[in-house]
Amino acid sequence: MMVNDMAIAILMRLLHIFSAVTIAGGLLGWKFATQPALDAAPDDKRSALSDAAAAAWRPLAIFGVGGLLVSGLYNGANLHGVPTIYYVALGVKVLLALHIFASVILATKPGNPKRGQQMAGAAWAAVAVILISVLLRWLPSL
Repeated sequence: MMVNDMAIAILMRLLHIFSAVTIAGGLLGWKFATQPALDAAPDDKRSALSDAAAAAWRPLAIFGVGGLLVSGLYNGANLHGVPTIYYVALGVKVLLALHIFASVILATKPGNPKRGQQMAGAAWAAVAVILISVLLRWLPSL
């Protein structure tokens, strides 16, 4: 691997990790901090507060989705010599990621009455993606 190829591979790995942390952290933060705070807010303020929080997170979420798409495609195109089970697990991970991307984009739109449910579902899917990622890290060495 040439130095430029290695630098790109490192940048793509960093982009993938930072984007995943942004998405998973935002979803888990919403599920365990923002949503309980919204549930405790007065009914007349809840929708406005939810829209404001979603609007604040939306640019980061879109960056995270874009970063994961770019780095994931790069990483996938550079896979070599992994067992078939790796591709099976990777396929499940990609399908869950697509669910997360759609949920995040829809949930951060203004006036979404199902935001809490969409964020919660995507948060649990993010936990599953992280668990699959741990498995994928060790599969080639088994």
